[in-house]
Amino acid sequence: MQSRRVANYRHATPPPTKLRPYSTKLLAEMPSKRQKLFVEECLSNPEKSFDEVMKHHFVTTERFVNWLMEPAFRRYIKAVARALREQTHLILSIGRKRSAMFLTRTAQFTADSKRHDKARTSQVKAAETILKFMYTIERHDQIEVRPERPRDPQLGQIVHPAHSEQDILRLLDVVEGKAPAD
Repeated sequence: MQSRRVANYRHATPPPTKLRPYSTKLLAEMPSKRQKLFVEECLSNPEKSFDEVMKHHFVTTERFVNWLMEPAFRRYIKAVARALREQTHLILSIGRKRSAMFLTRTAQFTADSKRHDKARTSQVKAAETILKFMYTIERHDQIEVRPERPRDPQLGQIVHPAHSEQDILRLLDVVEGKAPAD
């Protein structure tokens, strides 16, 4: 009778992949808790520099490079960045709506005294500034920003690199009319 115990683990069947509870995604596709804590502390602690956070979490540059090679970690960072962009857009749009509501409320308001009128004027200026800022941001978001490509050093040269300096000077003299053409 043969034993069910595996004598050599090199040829053993791998354990079944574990699924996250209530999901069809595999655990291997998720960033680790250590990675999540590292990213969370980088974002939540503005007093610490990136190097200090790396030292605090014992993350070396090699480990961080390996983390960046993992698709799950990259997806997690992209998701966090997208959420932060959406959060910023949401906060600014809420501020724009509130300032517009304030302007409509104060347009119908009549001041009782000069003191109330001065306070209202400063609040109106602040609300108008917020609105102008939001419109500027919206216009900037609509502009398509293209990354600059590195310039090819060959494109800036007018003369072929095979020509010597004497040939170049002779050609310039011909173009300027100082010397006869061959």
